[in-house]
Amino acid sequence: MILFISTKNSIHEQSQKLLLALLREHLPIHFACLANSENASFASANSMAFSELTQNGIIEYFTLRKLVRELKATHLHVFDEKAAKLAWYLKKSFPFLRIIGDWHNSIDFIHANPLTKENPYLYAFEKDKIDVLFASSPEFVNFLQRQKNMGRVGYLSHVPMFEKYQDSSLDKVSADEVFTFYTEINCSEESGFLYVLNAMQELSYEQDIQKYRLILCVENSTQVNIVLEQAEKLGVTQQIIICDRKNKAVFFSLADAIICSSCDGEGDYKMLFLAWYKKVALIASDLSVHTKFVLSDSTTCALLYPRDDAHALAKNMVKIMKNSSLRSDIILQGAEKVKRDVLERVAADYMKKLHLGKYKEHSMFG
Repeated sequence: MILFISTKNSIHEQSQKLLLALLREHLPIHFACLANSENASFASANSMAFSELTQNGIIEYFTLRKLVRELKATHLHVFDEKAAKLAWYLKKSFPFLRIIGDWHNSIDFIHANPLTKENPYLYAFEKDKIDVLFASSPEFVNFLQRQKNMGRVGYLSHVPMFEKYQDSSLDKVSADEVFTFYTEINCSEESGFLYVLNAMQELSYEQDIQKYRLILCVENSTQVNIVLEQAEKLGVTQQIIICDRKNKAVFFSLADAIICSSCDGEGDYKMLFLAWYKKVALIASDLSVHTKFVLSDSTTCALLYPRDDAHALAKNMVKIMKNSSLRSDIILQGAEKVKRDVLERVAADYMKKLHLGKYKEHSMFG
């Protein structure tokens, strides 16, 4: 029995997906969460066994202590720092317990060590108060494995929130009239979106291509002017539409092709999964996190280009527009890559890492 513990109002959407994956596989789990919280509503809505906790630490401890005994729990999966502390105290009374955690938030681990007191939850892992930590970022998993024993780190496939991306009520223009590229950018990583805009400038010199447009999704509305200023300098404002994350789902539904243009860090691995699930053609920079997924099975599930080469990106954009057969092959190969239910894969990888049950290796990473 795995007892999941949260002392906050809600957990990360990827943590929710993990619980749903285990629940659907009929695996023994129980969720201890705050009374009248979003977590309690989530558990109730999904017919999940759960118990409600108060916000009093002492009462929470004795409630959990009782649950461990009654459920004969062997693992405590904690979602936050306070839950980790409670689990650590419980382990003093029940030394056989293993404490598990997961981490899905973006973090700048490229330039600084995140395993410090500034990130208390990760610091608990650093101080061996969490036995196994799962993460959905491949690069963060690599980082953790370099810092700690590999046996203490687990990878869980990112599960796209594809239910948010139903077909838009907006009329999608026929591909014969205008071809739509979609990309997500972070203006703090200026080089990534500048290469895309430079590629758009190169497209303006191309002959014999259909009408096209680029939708750039920025982090927030304050970044719109930053992108517009650069687009004006390059003379490509007529070919671009800028939206922010609030309208992401609507504009994503218009895309004929996705561009993942990251030049460093974690890359756009979330967008790779979403593009494959939603059957959209994909162009990606050759960042290692991209190539690990793209090249692990087939090079035709996406077109790769050198991450700092706007000319190569433009050529791939032209290729995608002109070659409908190639585009169809990319879409089919991407769908094939993720055709096995991702929730089943998450459940199998999670249980296999914890040596709970006989599960085959299904991970797309490493």
